[in-house]
Amino acid sequence: MNLQLLKEACEGITWIEPASSEYDEARHIYQLDHTAVPLAIVQPTTIDDVALVVKSATQHGIKFTVRGGGHHIMGRCIEQDTLTIDLRKLDSVEVASDRHTAVIGGGANNLQVARVLEKEGLATPLGLVATVGFVGWATLGGYGSFMNQWGLGVDNIVGAKLVTWEGKIIDANEEVLTGIRGAGGAFGIIVSLTVKVHALEKVLAGGMLFAPQQFKPFLQMLEKEASSFPPALQIGTAVFNFPGKGRVFRAELLWSSPDLEAGYEAIRRLKSLSPPAIVDDVSETALSTLIEKITAMIPPAYGGNETVSFGTFDDEALEILDQCITAMPNDPATVMALHHLSPISPSARTLSPQEDKRSSWPLHCGHTMIEIIGSVTDKTDKANKAKSRQWSVESRDALRRSAKSLEETYISMTYPGDRTLAQVYGSKWENLKALSEKYDPHGVFELAVPRIRSGMA
Repeated sequence: MNLQLLKEACEGITWIEPASSEYDEARHIYQLDHTAVPLAIVQPTTIDDVALVVKSATQHGIKFTVRGGGHHIMGRCIEQDTLTIDLRKLDSVEVASDRHTAVIGGGANNLQVARVLEKEGLATPLGLVATVGFVGWATLGGYGSFMNQWGLGVDNIVGAKLVTWEGKIIDANEEVLTGIRGAGGAFGIIVSLTVKVHALEKVLAGGMLFAPQQFKPFLQMLEKEASSFPPALQIGTAVFNFPGKGRVFRAELLWSSPDLEAGYEAIRRLKSLSPPAIVDDVSETALSTLIEKITAMIPPAYGGNETVSFGTFDDEALEILDQCITAMPNDPATVMALHHLSPISPSARTLSPQEDKRSSWPLHCGHTMIEIIGSVTDKTDKANKAKSRQWSVESRDALRRSAKSLEETYISMTYPGDRTLAQVYGSKWENLKALSEKYDPHGVFELAVPRIRSGMA
């Protein structure tokens, strides 16, 4: 391995080594526990730059990881003694002339995408945390805004441009797109993604705050009534520890239709079916404003996530969930968040055999993905950190014992080593392995997420 030769081959591209005063800032990621020190961080500004870095790194035998937003739960965008290819300067968002699609740069984050599309009176499904990289979010599932109306992020992908293991720039064919839709950058570095966009200028957004005891009754109502609400109404739920208020339960609401009056009516109906709320703050706003508001509530944290998905909730499953909430530690960074994909979502409908072959995403059905966030704000409080981590693992295991839990899990939230990729991807796994062997025959992208060659999440 010769890092100096690689650096010389990449002359003209920003190159940051550990001794540089810029290194700590460039290396900073969401997962503060991850202490890996990359050999160097390279920051390409063009697709050609990315191709040159991949080709040169491969020639010199230097392994690399790819950083978009830097939000992987275990920080897998950086690894010890590897090169980090930081795509954040490839952050363009270009709307097609027909205004039906947009091309998103490989390093753009959710907030950047929201802001550009808003100026055009457009929207696409997005995550609700500002600095999460859009490409990783979308290609690995894409839970978040608008998924009941327009589907998961993964189901809005119509094209991609990527750099292959040989350093060639290609437009993904249908076979590669099948892999990208669910397994992201395992077949090449995705330098741009083409997605569907939809007309939307303003949204109704906000939520209702409840006492934590209302969590179970609200979910019982939602389980019964979810299909009766318009698809434009997105409902997310979470239990967390709010400074000054203690433990609270919040239902986050988002309306994605230009018909705002219909949105107010749908929300009034939701309120009439819900337990009494402590706070109700739904109003007209821009999606970017909502993203900024939610992101501001997320503290710097140390720890890790677990995840379980449910097709439906029966009384037993809700009782287990309620017990997990009761046992939740009191740290502000410890959270239980639920992402509800309604049975009426385009991503929940039964696919034809031909449609099913076009995606590696395993869960095209109505379901709820649960994030069990076992994190803390103070890394020096080791006892509290251990407590939160233990709670997340025990909650995961308890929920998985329910007959209503699903075998497949959300790869972006699946703790490394917790599941095999055969479990995560179900019937999609064998095809993913075949695609990896065909399009990454030498394991150049073995450190991508998912790590297909390891067979483990």
